Amino acid sequence: MIKGEYDYLKALAEINECAEHGKPLTVATHPSEALWVLRCGEGEYPDTIRHIPSLTEEYKQGTLPSGPIADNIIKGSKRRAVAM
Repeated sequence: MIKGEYDYLKALAEINECAEHGKPLTVATHPSEALWVLRCGEGEYPDTIRHIPSLTEEYKQGTLPSGPIADNIIKGSKRRAVAM
């Protein structure tokens, strides 16, 4: 069970998912303890979480299929390279 401050857990939930089920995470109060915890979409309290890569991270890893999103990432990186 991952517990902590509400704002910290909310930030974690936005960029991670349950490692066991692959479901989105939410911040909830634990039923028997007075504290904030992460809970997965299956109603479990996971001990491990997995990072959800951004589209740019997927492109850099080579797992983003070609298309308009990949084209925009390429354009943006070229534009930043010219600006430097």
